[in-house]
Amino acid sequence: MKILDVEKYWVDRSVGYEKEFNKHNFFLKRYFKLQEDILIDLLKKEIDFNSVLEVGCGFGRITKLVTENFPTVERISVIDISPAQIENAKRYVNSGKVKFLCGKIQDLNIHSENYDLVLASEVLMHINFTEIDTVIKQLVRISKKHIINLDWYRQTSGVESGGYCFVHDYEGIYKKYGCKVEVVDIPRQPIYNLSFGFDSGLSMSKTYPETQRIWHATNI
Repeated sequence: MKILDVEKYWVDRSVGYEKEFNKHNFFLKRYFKLQEDILIDLLKKEIDFNSVLEVGCGFGRITKLVTENFPTVERISVIDISPAQIENAKRYVNSGKVKFLCGKIQDLNIHSENYDLVLASEVLMHINFTEIDTVIKQLVRISKKHIINLDWYRQTSGVESGGYCFVHDYEGIYKKYGCKVEVVDIPRQPIYNLSFGFDSGLSMSKTYPETQRIWHATNI
């Protein structure tokens, strides 16, 4: 299998990504709202945290939710590979509490701070097979307690699903590094796709995995 230049793909795509995201159709926007509600509910009910690092913050969609729903959290840092996305996130989040960093997730080994919660939404699925083990190892090292990652998912791991997306065995890798893992499935929703018509499942195109899932890894 060829090694895709994922970094170049996302740096190039990030310039217009916020506008691209906001053009999603009604059904897909409704699905992302469900995703956000389930994520925030999980954070409120199961996780006690006073510091958070979000890796791959994009234009700040999840970062803004964290600042709005957890105003007492003292320390919030976010990192993204794209300078354009960091600037978009600064504008969109508009919070003096957030520390914005531009860099690669793969370089987190130079990051010496620790956080109660490490959060990644639709990010780790863009990490190549050759790097995912090392990246998760670093997330476990940086996390004092909790790691949450939310990704598109299908049953078969170890495959490239297209669109610079990869299906990883997150549960197996987390357990390899001593974590306890809980899994929350986001219910499948009907999505109308302009290319493929009405899809009674979840896939937005033939390149996307079937559903979304949240992995909650506890560093024990």
